Amino acid sequence: FWEGNGTAYMVMPFYEGTTLKDHLAAAGQKPDEAWLLALIDPLTQALSVLHDKNCFHRDIAPDNILLNPATQAPLLLDFGAARRVIGGLTHSLTVILKPGFAPIEQYAEIESMKQGPWTDLYALAAVIYKAASGILPPPSVARMVNDTYVPLGMTTGGRYSEGFCAAIDTALRVTPERRTQSVQDFRQELGLGSATGRTISRSGSAAPELDPLLVLEQSRARNRPGTTTRRQPAAGSSGAASSSKKKVMALAIGAVAVIAAVVAGLAFMRGGAAPTTGSIESKATPQTQPAKGNVLTVPPPLTATASEGVPIASSPPVAPPPPARAFNTAAEFGRVVLASAPGFSVNATPSKTEFQIGKDEFVMNVSSSRSGYVYVLVLDPDGALNLIFPNKIVTANRIQAGQRMQVPDKGWQLETVGPAGLVQVLAIVSDVPRDYSMVRSGRDGSPIGFLKLPTGEAAVSAAAKAGIQGSGESIYSGRPNCSGKPCSDKFGAQSFTVSVR
Repeated sequence: FWEGNGTAYMVMPFYEGTTLKDHLAAAGQKPDEAWLLALIDPLTQALSVLHDKNCFHRDIAPDNILLNPATQAPLLLDFGAARRVIGGLTHSLTVILKPGFAPIEQYAEIESMKQGPWTDLYALAAVIYKAASGILPPPSVARMVNDTYVPLGMTTGGRYSEGFCAAIDTALRVTPERRTQSVQDFRQELGLGSATGRTISRSGSAAPELDPLLVLEQSRARNRPGTTTRRQPAAGSSGAASSSKKKVMALAIGAVAVIAAVVAGLAFMRGGAAPTTGSIESKATPQTQPAKGNVLTVPPPLTATASEGVPIASSPPVAPPPPARAFNTAAEFGRVVLASAPGFSVNATPSKTEFQIGKDEFVMNVSSSRSGYVYVLVLDPDGALNLIFPNKIVTANRIQAGQRMQVPDKGWQLETVGPAGLVQVLAIVSDVPRDYSMVRSGRDGSPIGFLKLPTGEAAVSAAAKAGIQGSGESIYSGRPNCSGKPCSDKFGAQSFTVSVR
């Protein structure tokens, strides 16, 4: 923002990308839980920053969420409906409505139905409901008369976990007081941990705000050599001449899009004749030694810069995620998928979507647009995570571009043994072998020896020891094993979910 030529100017960065609305229409299939969690994570981080300033977006919808073409990271757009609500003050808020996404309190200014963080959470939950089910929630004003809302779990046939569905349903309750009240609560219900901002009470109370005009003046001074920072004189003071300038209050809101996530399920695969837990039992024919594995680096958040000679107000920095955040393995799978290199497409599909315990053998097929090395990770319903391919005796994981690889091949089998539930599978194809030695926690006791990987707090600790905490990397993509030589770190990834019953 700057003033000149008797007027004022505001410049915003231009972003390439596809809206979530268009992405979902073109996808041809519903996203899984991990992908949606990866979408929700950065969007709620952005809302936390916004709500921390007592400002609400009030127009969250699929066409206002842009997906980066390279990383699929989401960016929250269009703050045209955003309004600041200062505690203790009442004033009319502009009515901007998108039926199905707008909660009841946006239809009229009613004292008992104030707008707040719960207003944005309703809209965001409606976006997720539409993405997961393909159905738009009934307009909230109609729900006040006859609520025909169908819980998310009933519209999706068990594709998503009960906890995920319950969090969305709670945020979509029609009356504000029964709805999820804060971003912090919403994230905790989804298992995403703490957000960077501060929650706001229904009373609208908040910490004292910085003077936006002072922030603007300081920014302009930094961009003009030889100037000093000062407040604009009040009318009637010795500097009254400058009071003829119009005071413009600029609100800069950073909506940082981190890596989002994709995936949800496939019961834990464990090898050997006497598996302890998991849902797939392995029968193996010995082959050779395992290939070593490898991790990715997520692109840094997009940053707006000023054109040469054009001073703009700096956006307030977004604080890094707190170190003690809850660890979500499904979201980490999504981070890996979203960090796939442009044009490096991987197709991973199971032989069926539901496997019967004691009857079926698990089989999946992997193909890739580029030649590389295949890695398959499986997250069990009980939380156990294993790198099942390559493994102790099956190491031939090289795939050619366009080739279809079956996992397992004829040399070993994976029998479905339980526990029942959703199993998440992540398939990675990498230019070079990948190394998981920095995060492995031994192998299971089966003859095939699947590599165990940490989850939860153990994964947070492993990431810290590996030096990747907060860097945007995921420990589940490994690191490139280049034998000390420069090499490519490009890979593609895909995930899917199957049910074990």
